[in-house]
Amino acid sequence: MDGRGETAMTLEALWYEVSPYVYCAVGLLSAAFSNSDLGFVFSALLLTASLVIFRLRRLYRRPDRVEFRKYSRFGAEALREQQRDRRVVRANQVEATGGIPEIASSVRYKVSALIRTRAAELLKQR
Repeated sequence: MDGRGETAMTLEALWYEVSPYVYCAVGLLSAAFSNSDLGFVFSALLLTASLVIFRLRRLYRRPDRVEFRKYSRFGAEALREQQRDRRVVRANQVEATGGIPEIASSVRYKVSALIRTRAAELLKQR
């Protein structure tokens, strides 16, 4: 990005998110104030486009379909990686404690595991 951070929304991304609402508002206003049949046709076209976009986005952004997205929203990939990392850490904790999940969940075990891994990293750097 340009120094504003990862969460800064570009104008293009903003328009992408806002456009169906604009289409719906303009369609409703043009239907309300139109005096011709052609105006009603184009307002119906705008309303139809906005409804189709709302429906497709709702279907595409369903939480259970994250793995099947070709172009996922920003952060979906990071969320999947975090969940995968948590599962790996949890599996390592359970494995290190002989398969007893209660011990792996204790704060004392987590702190000692962190110290062991951090000490090993520091020794490798020297």
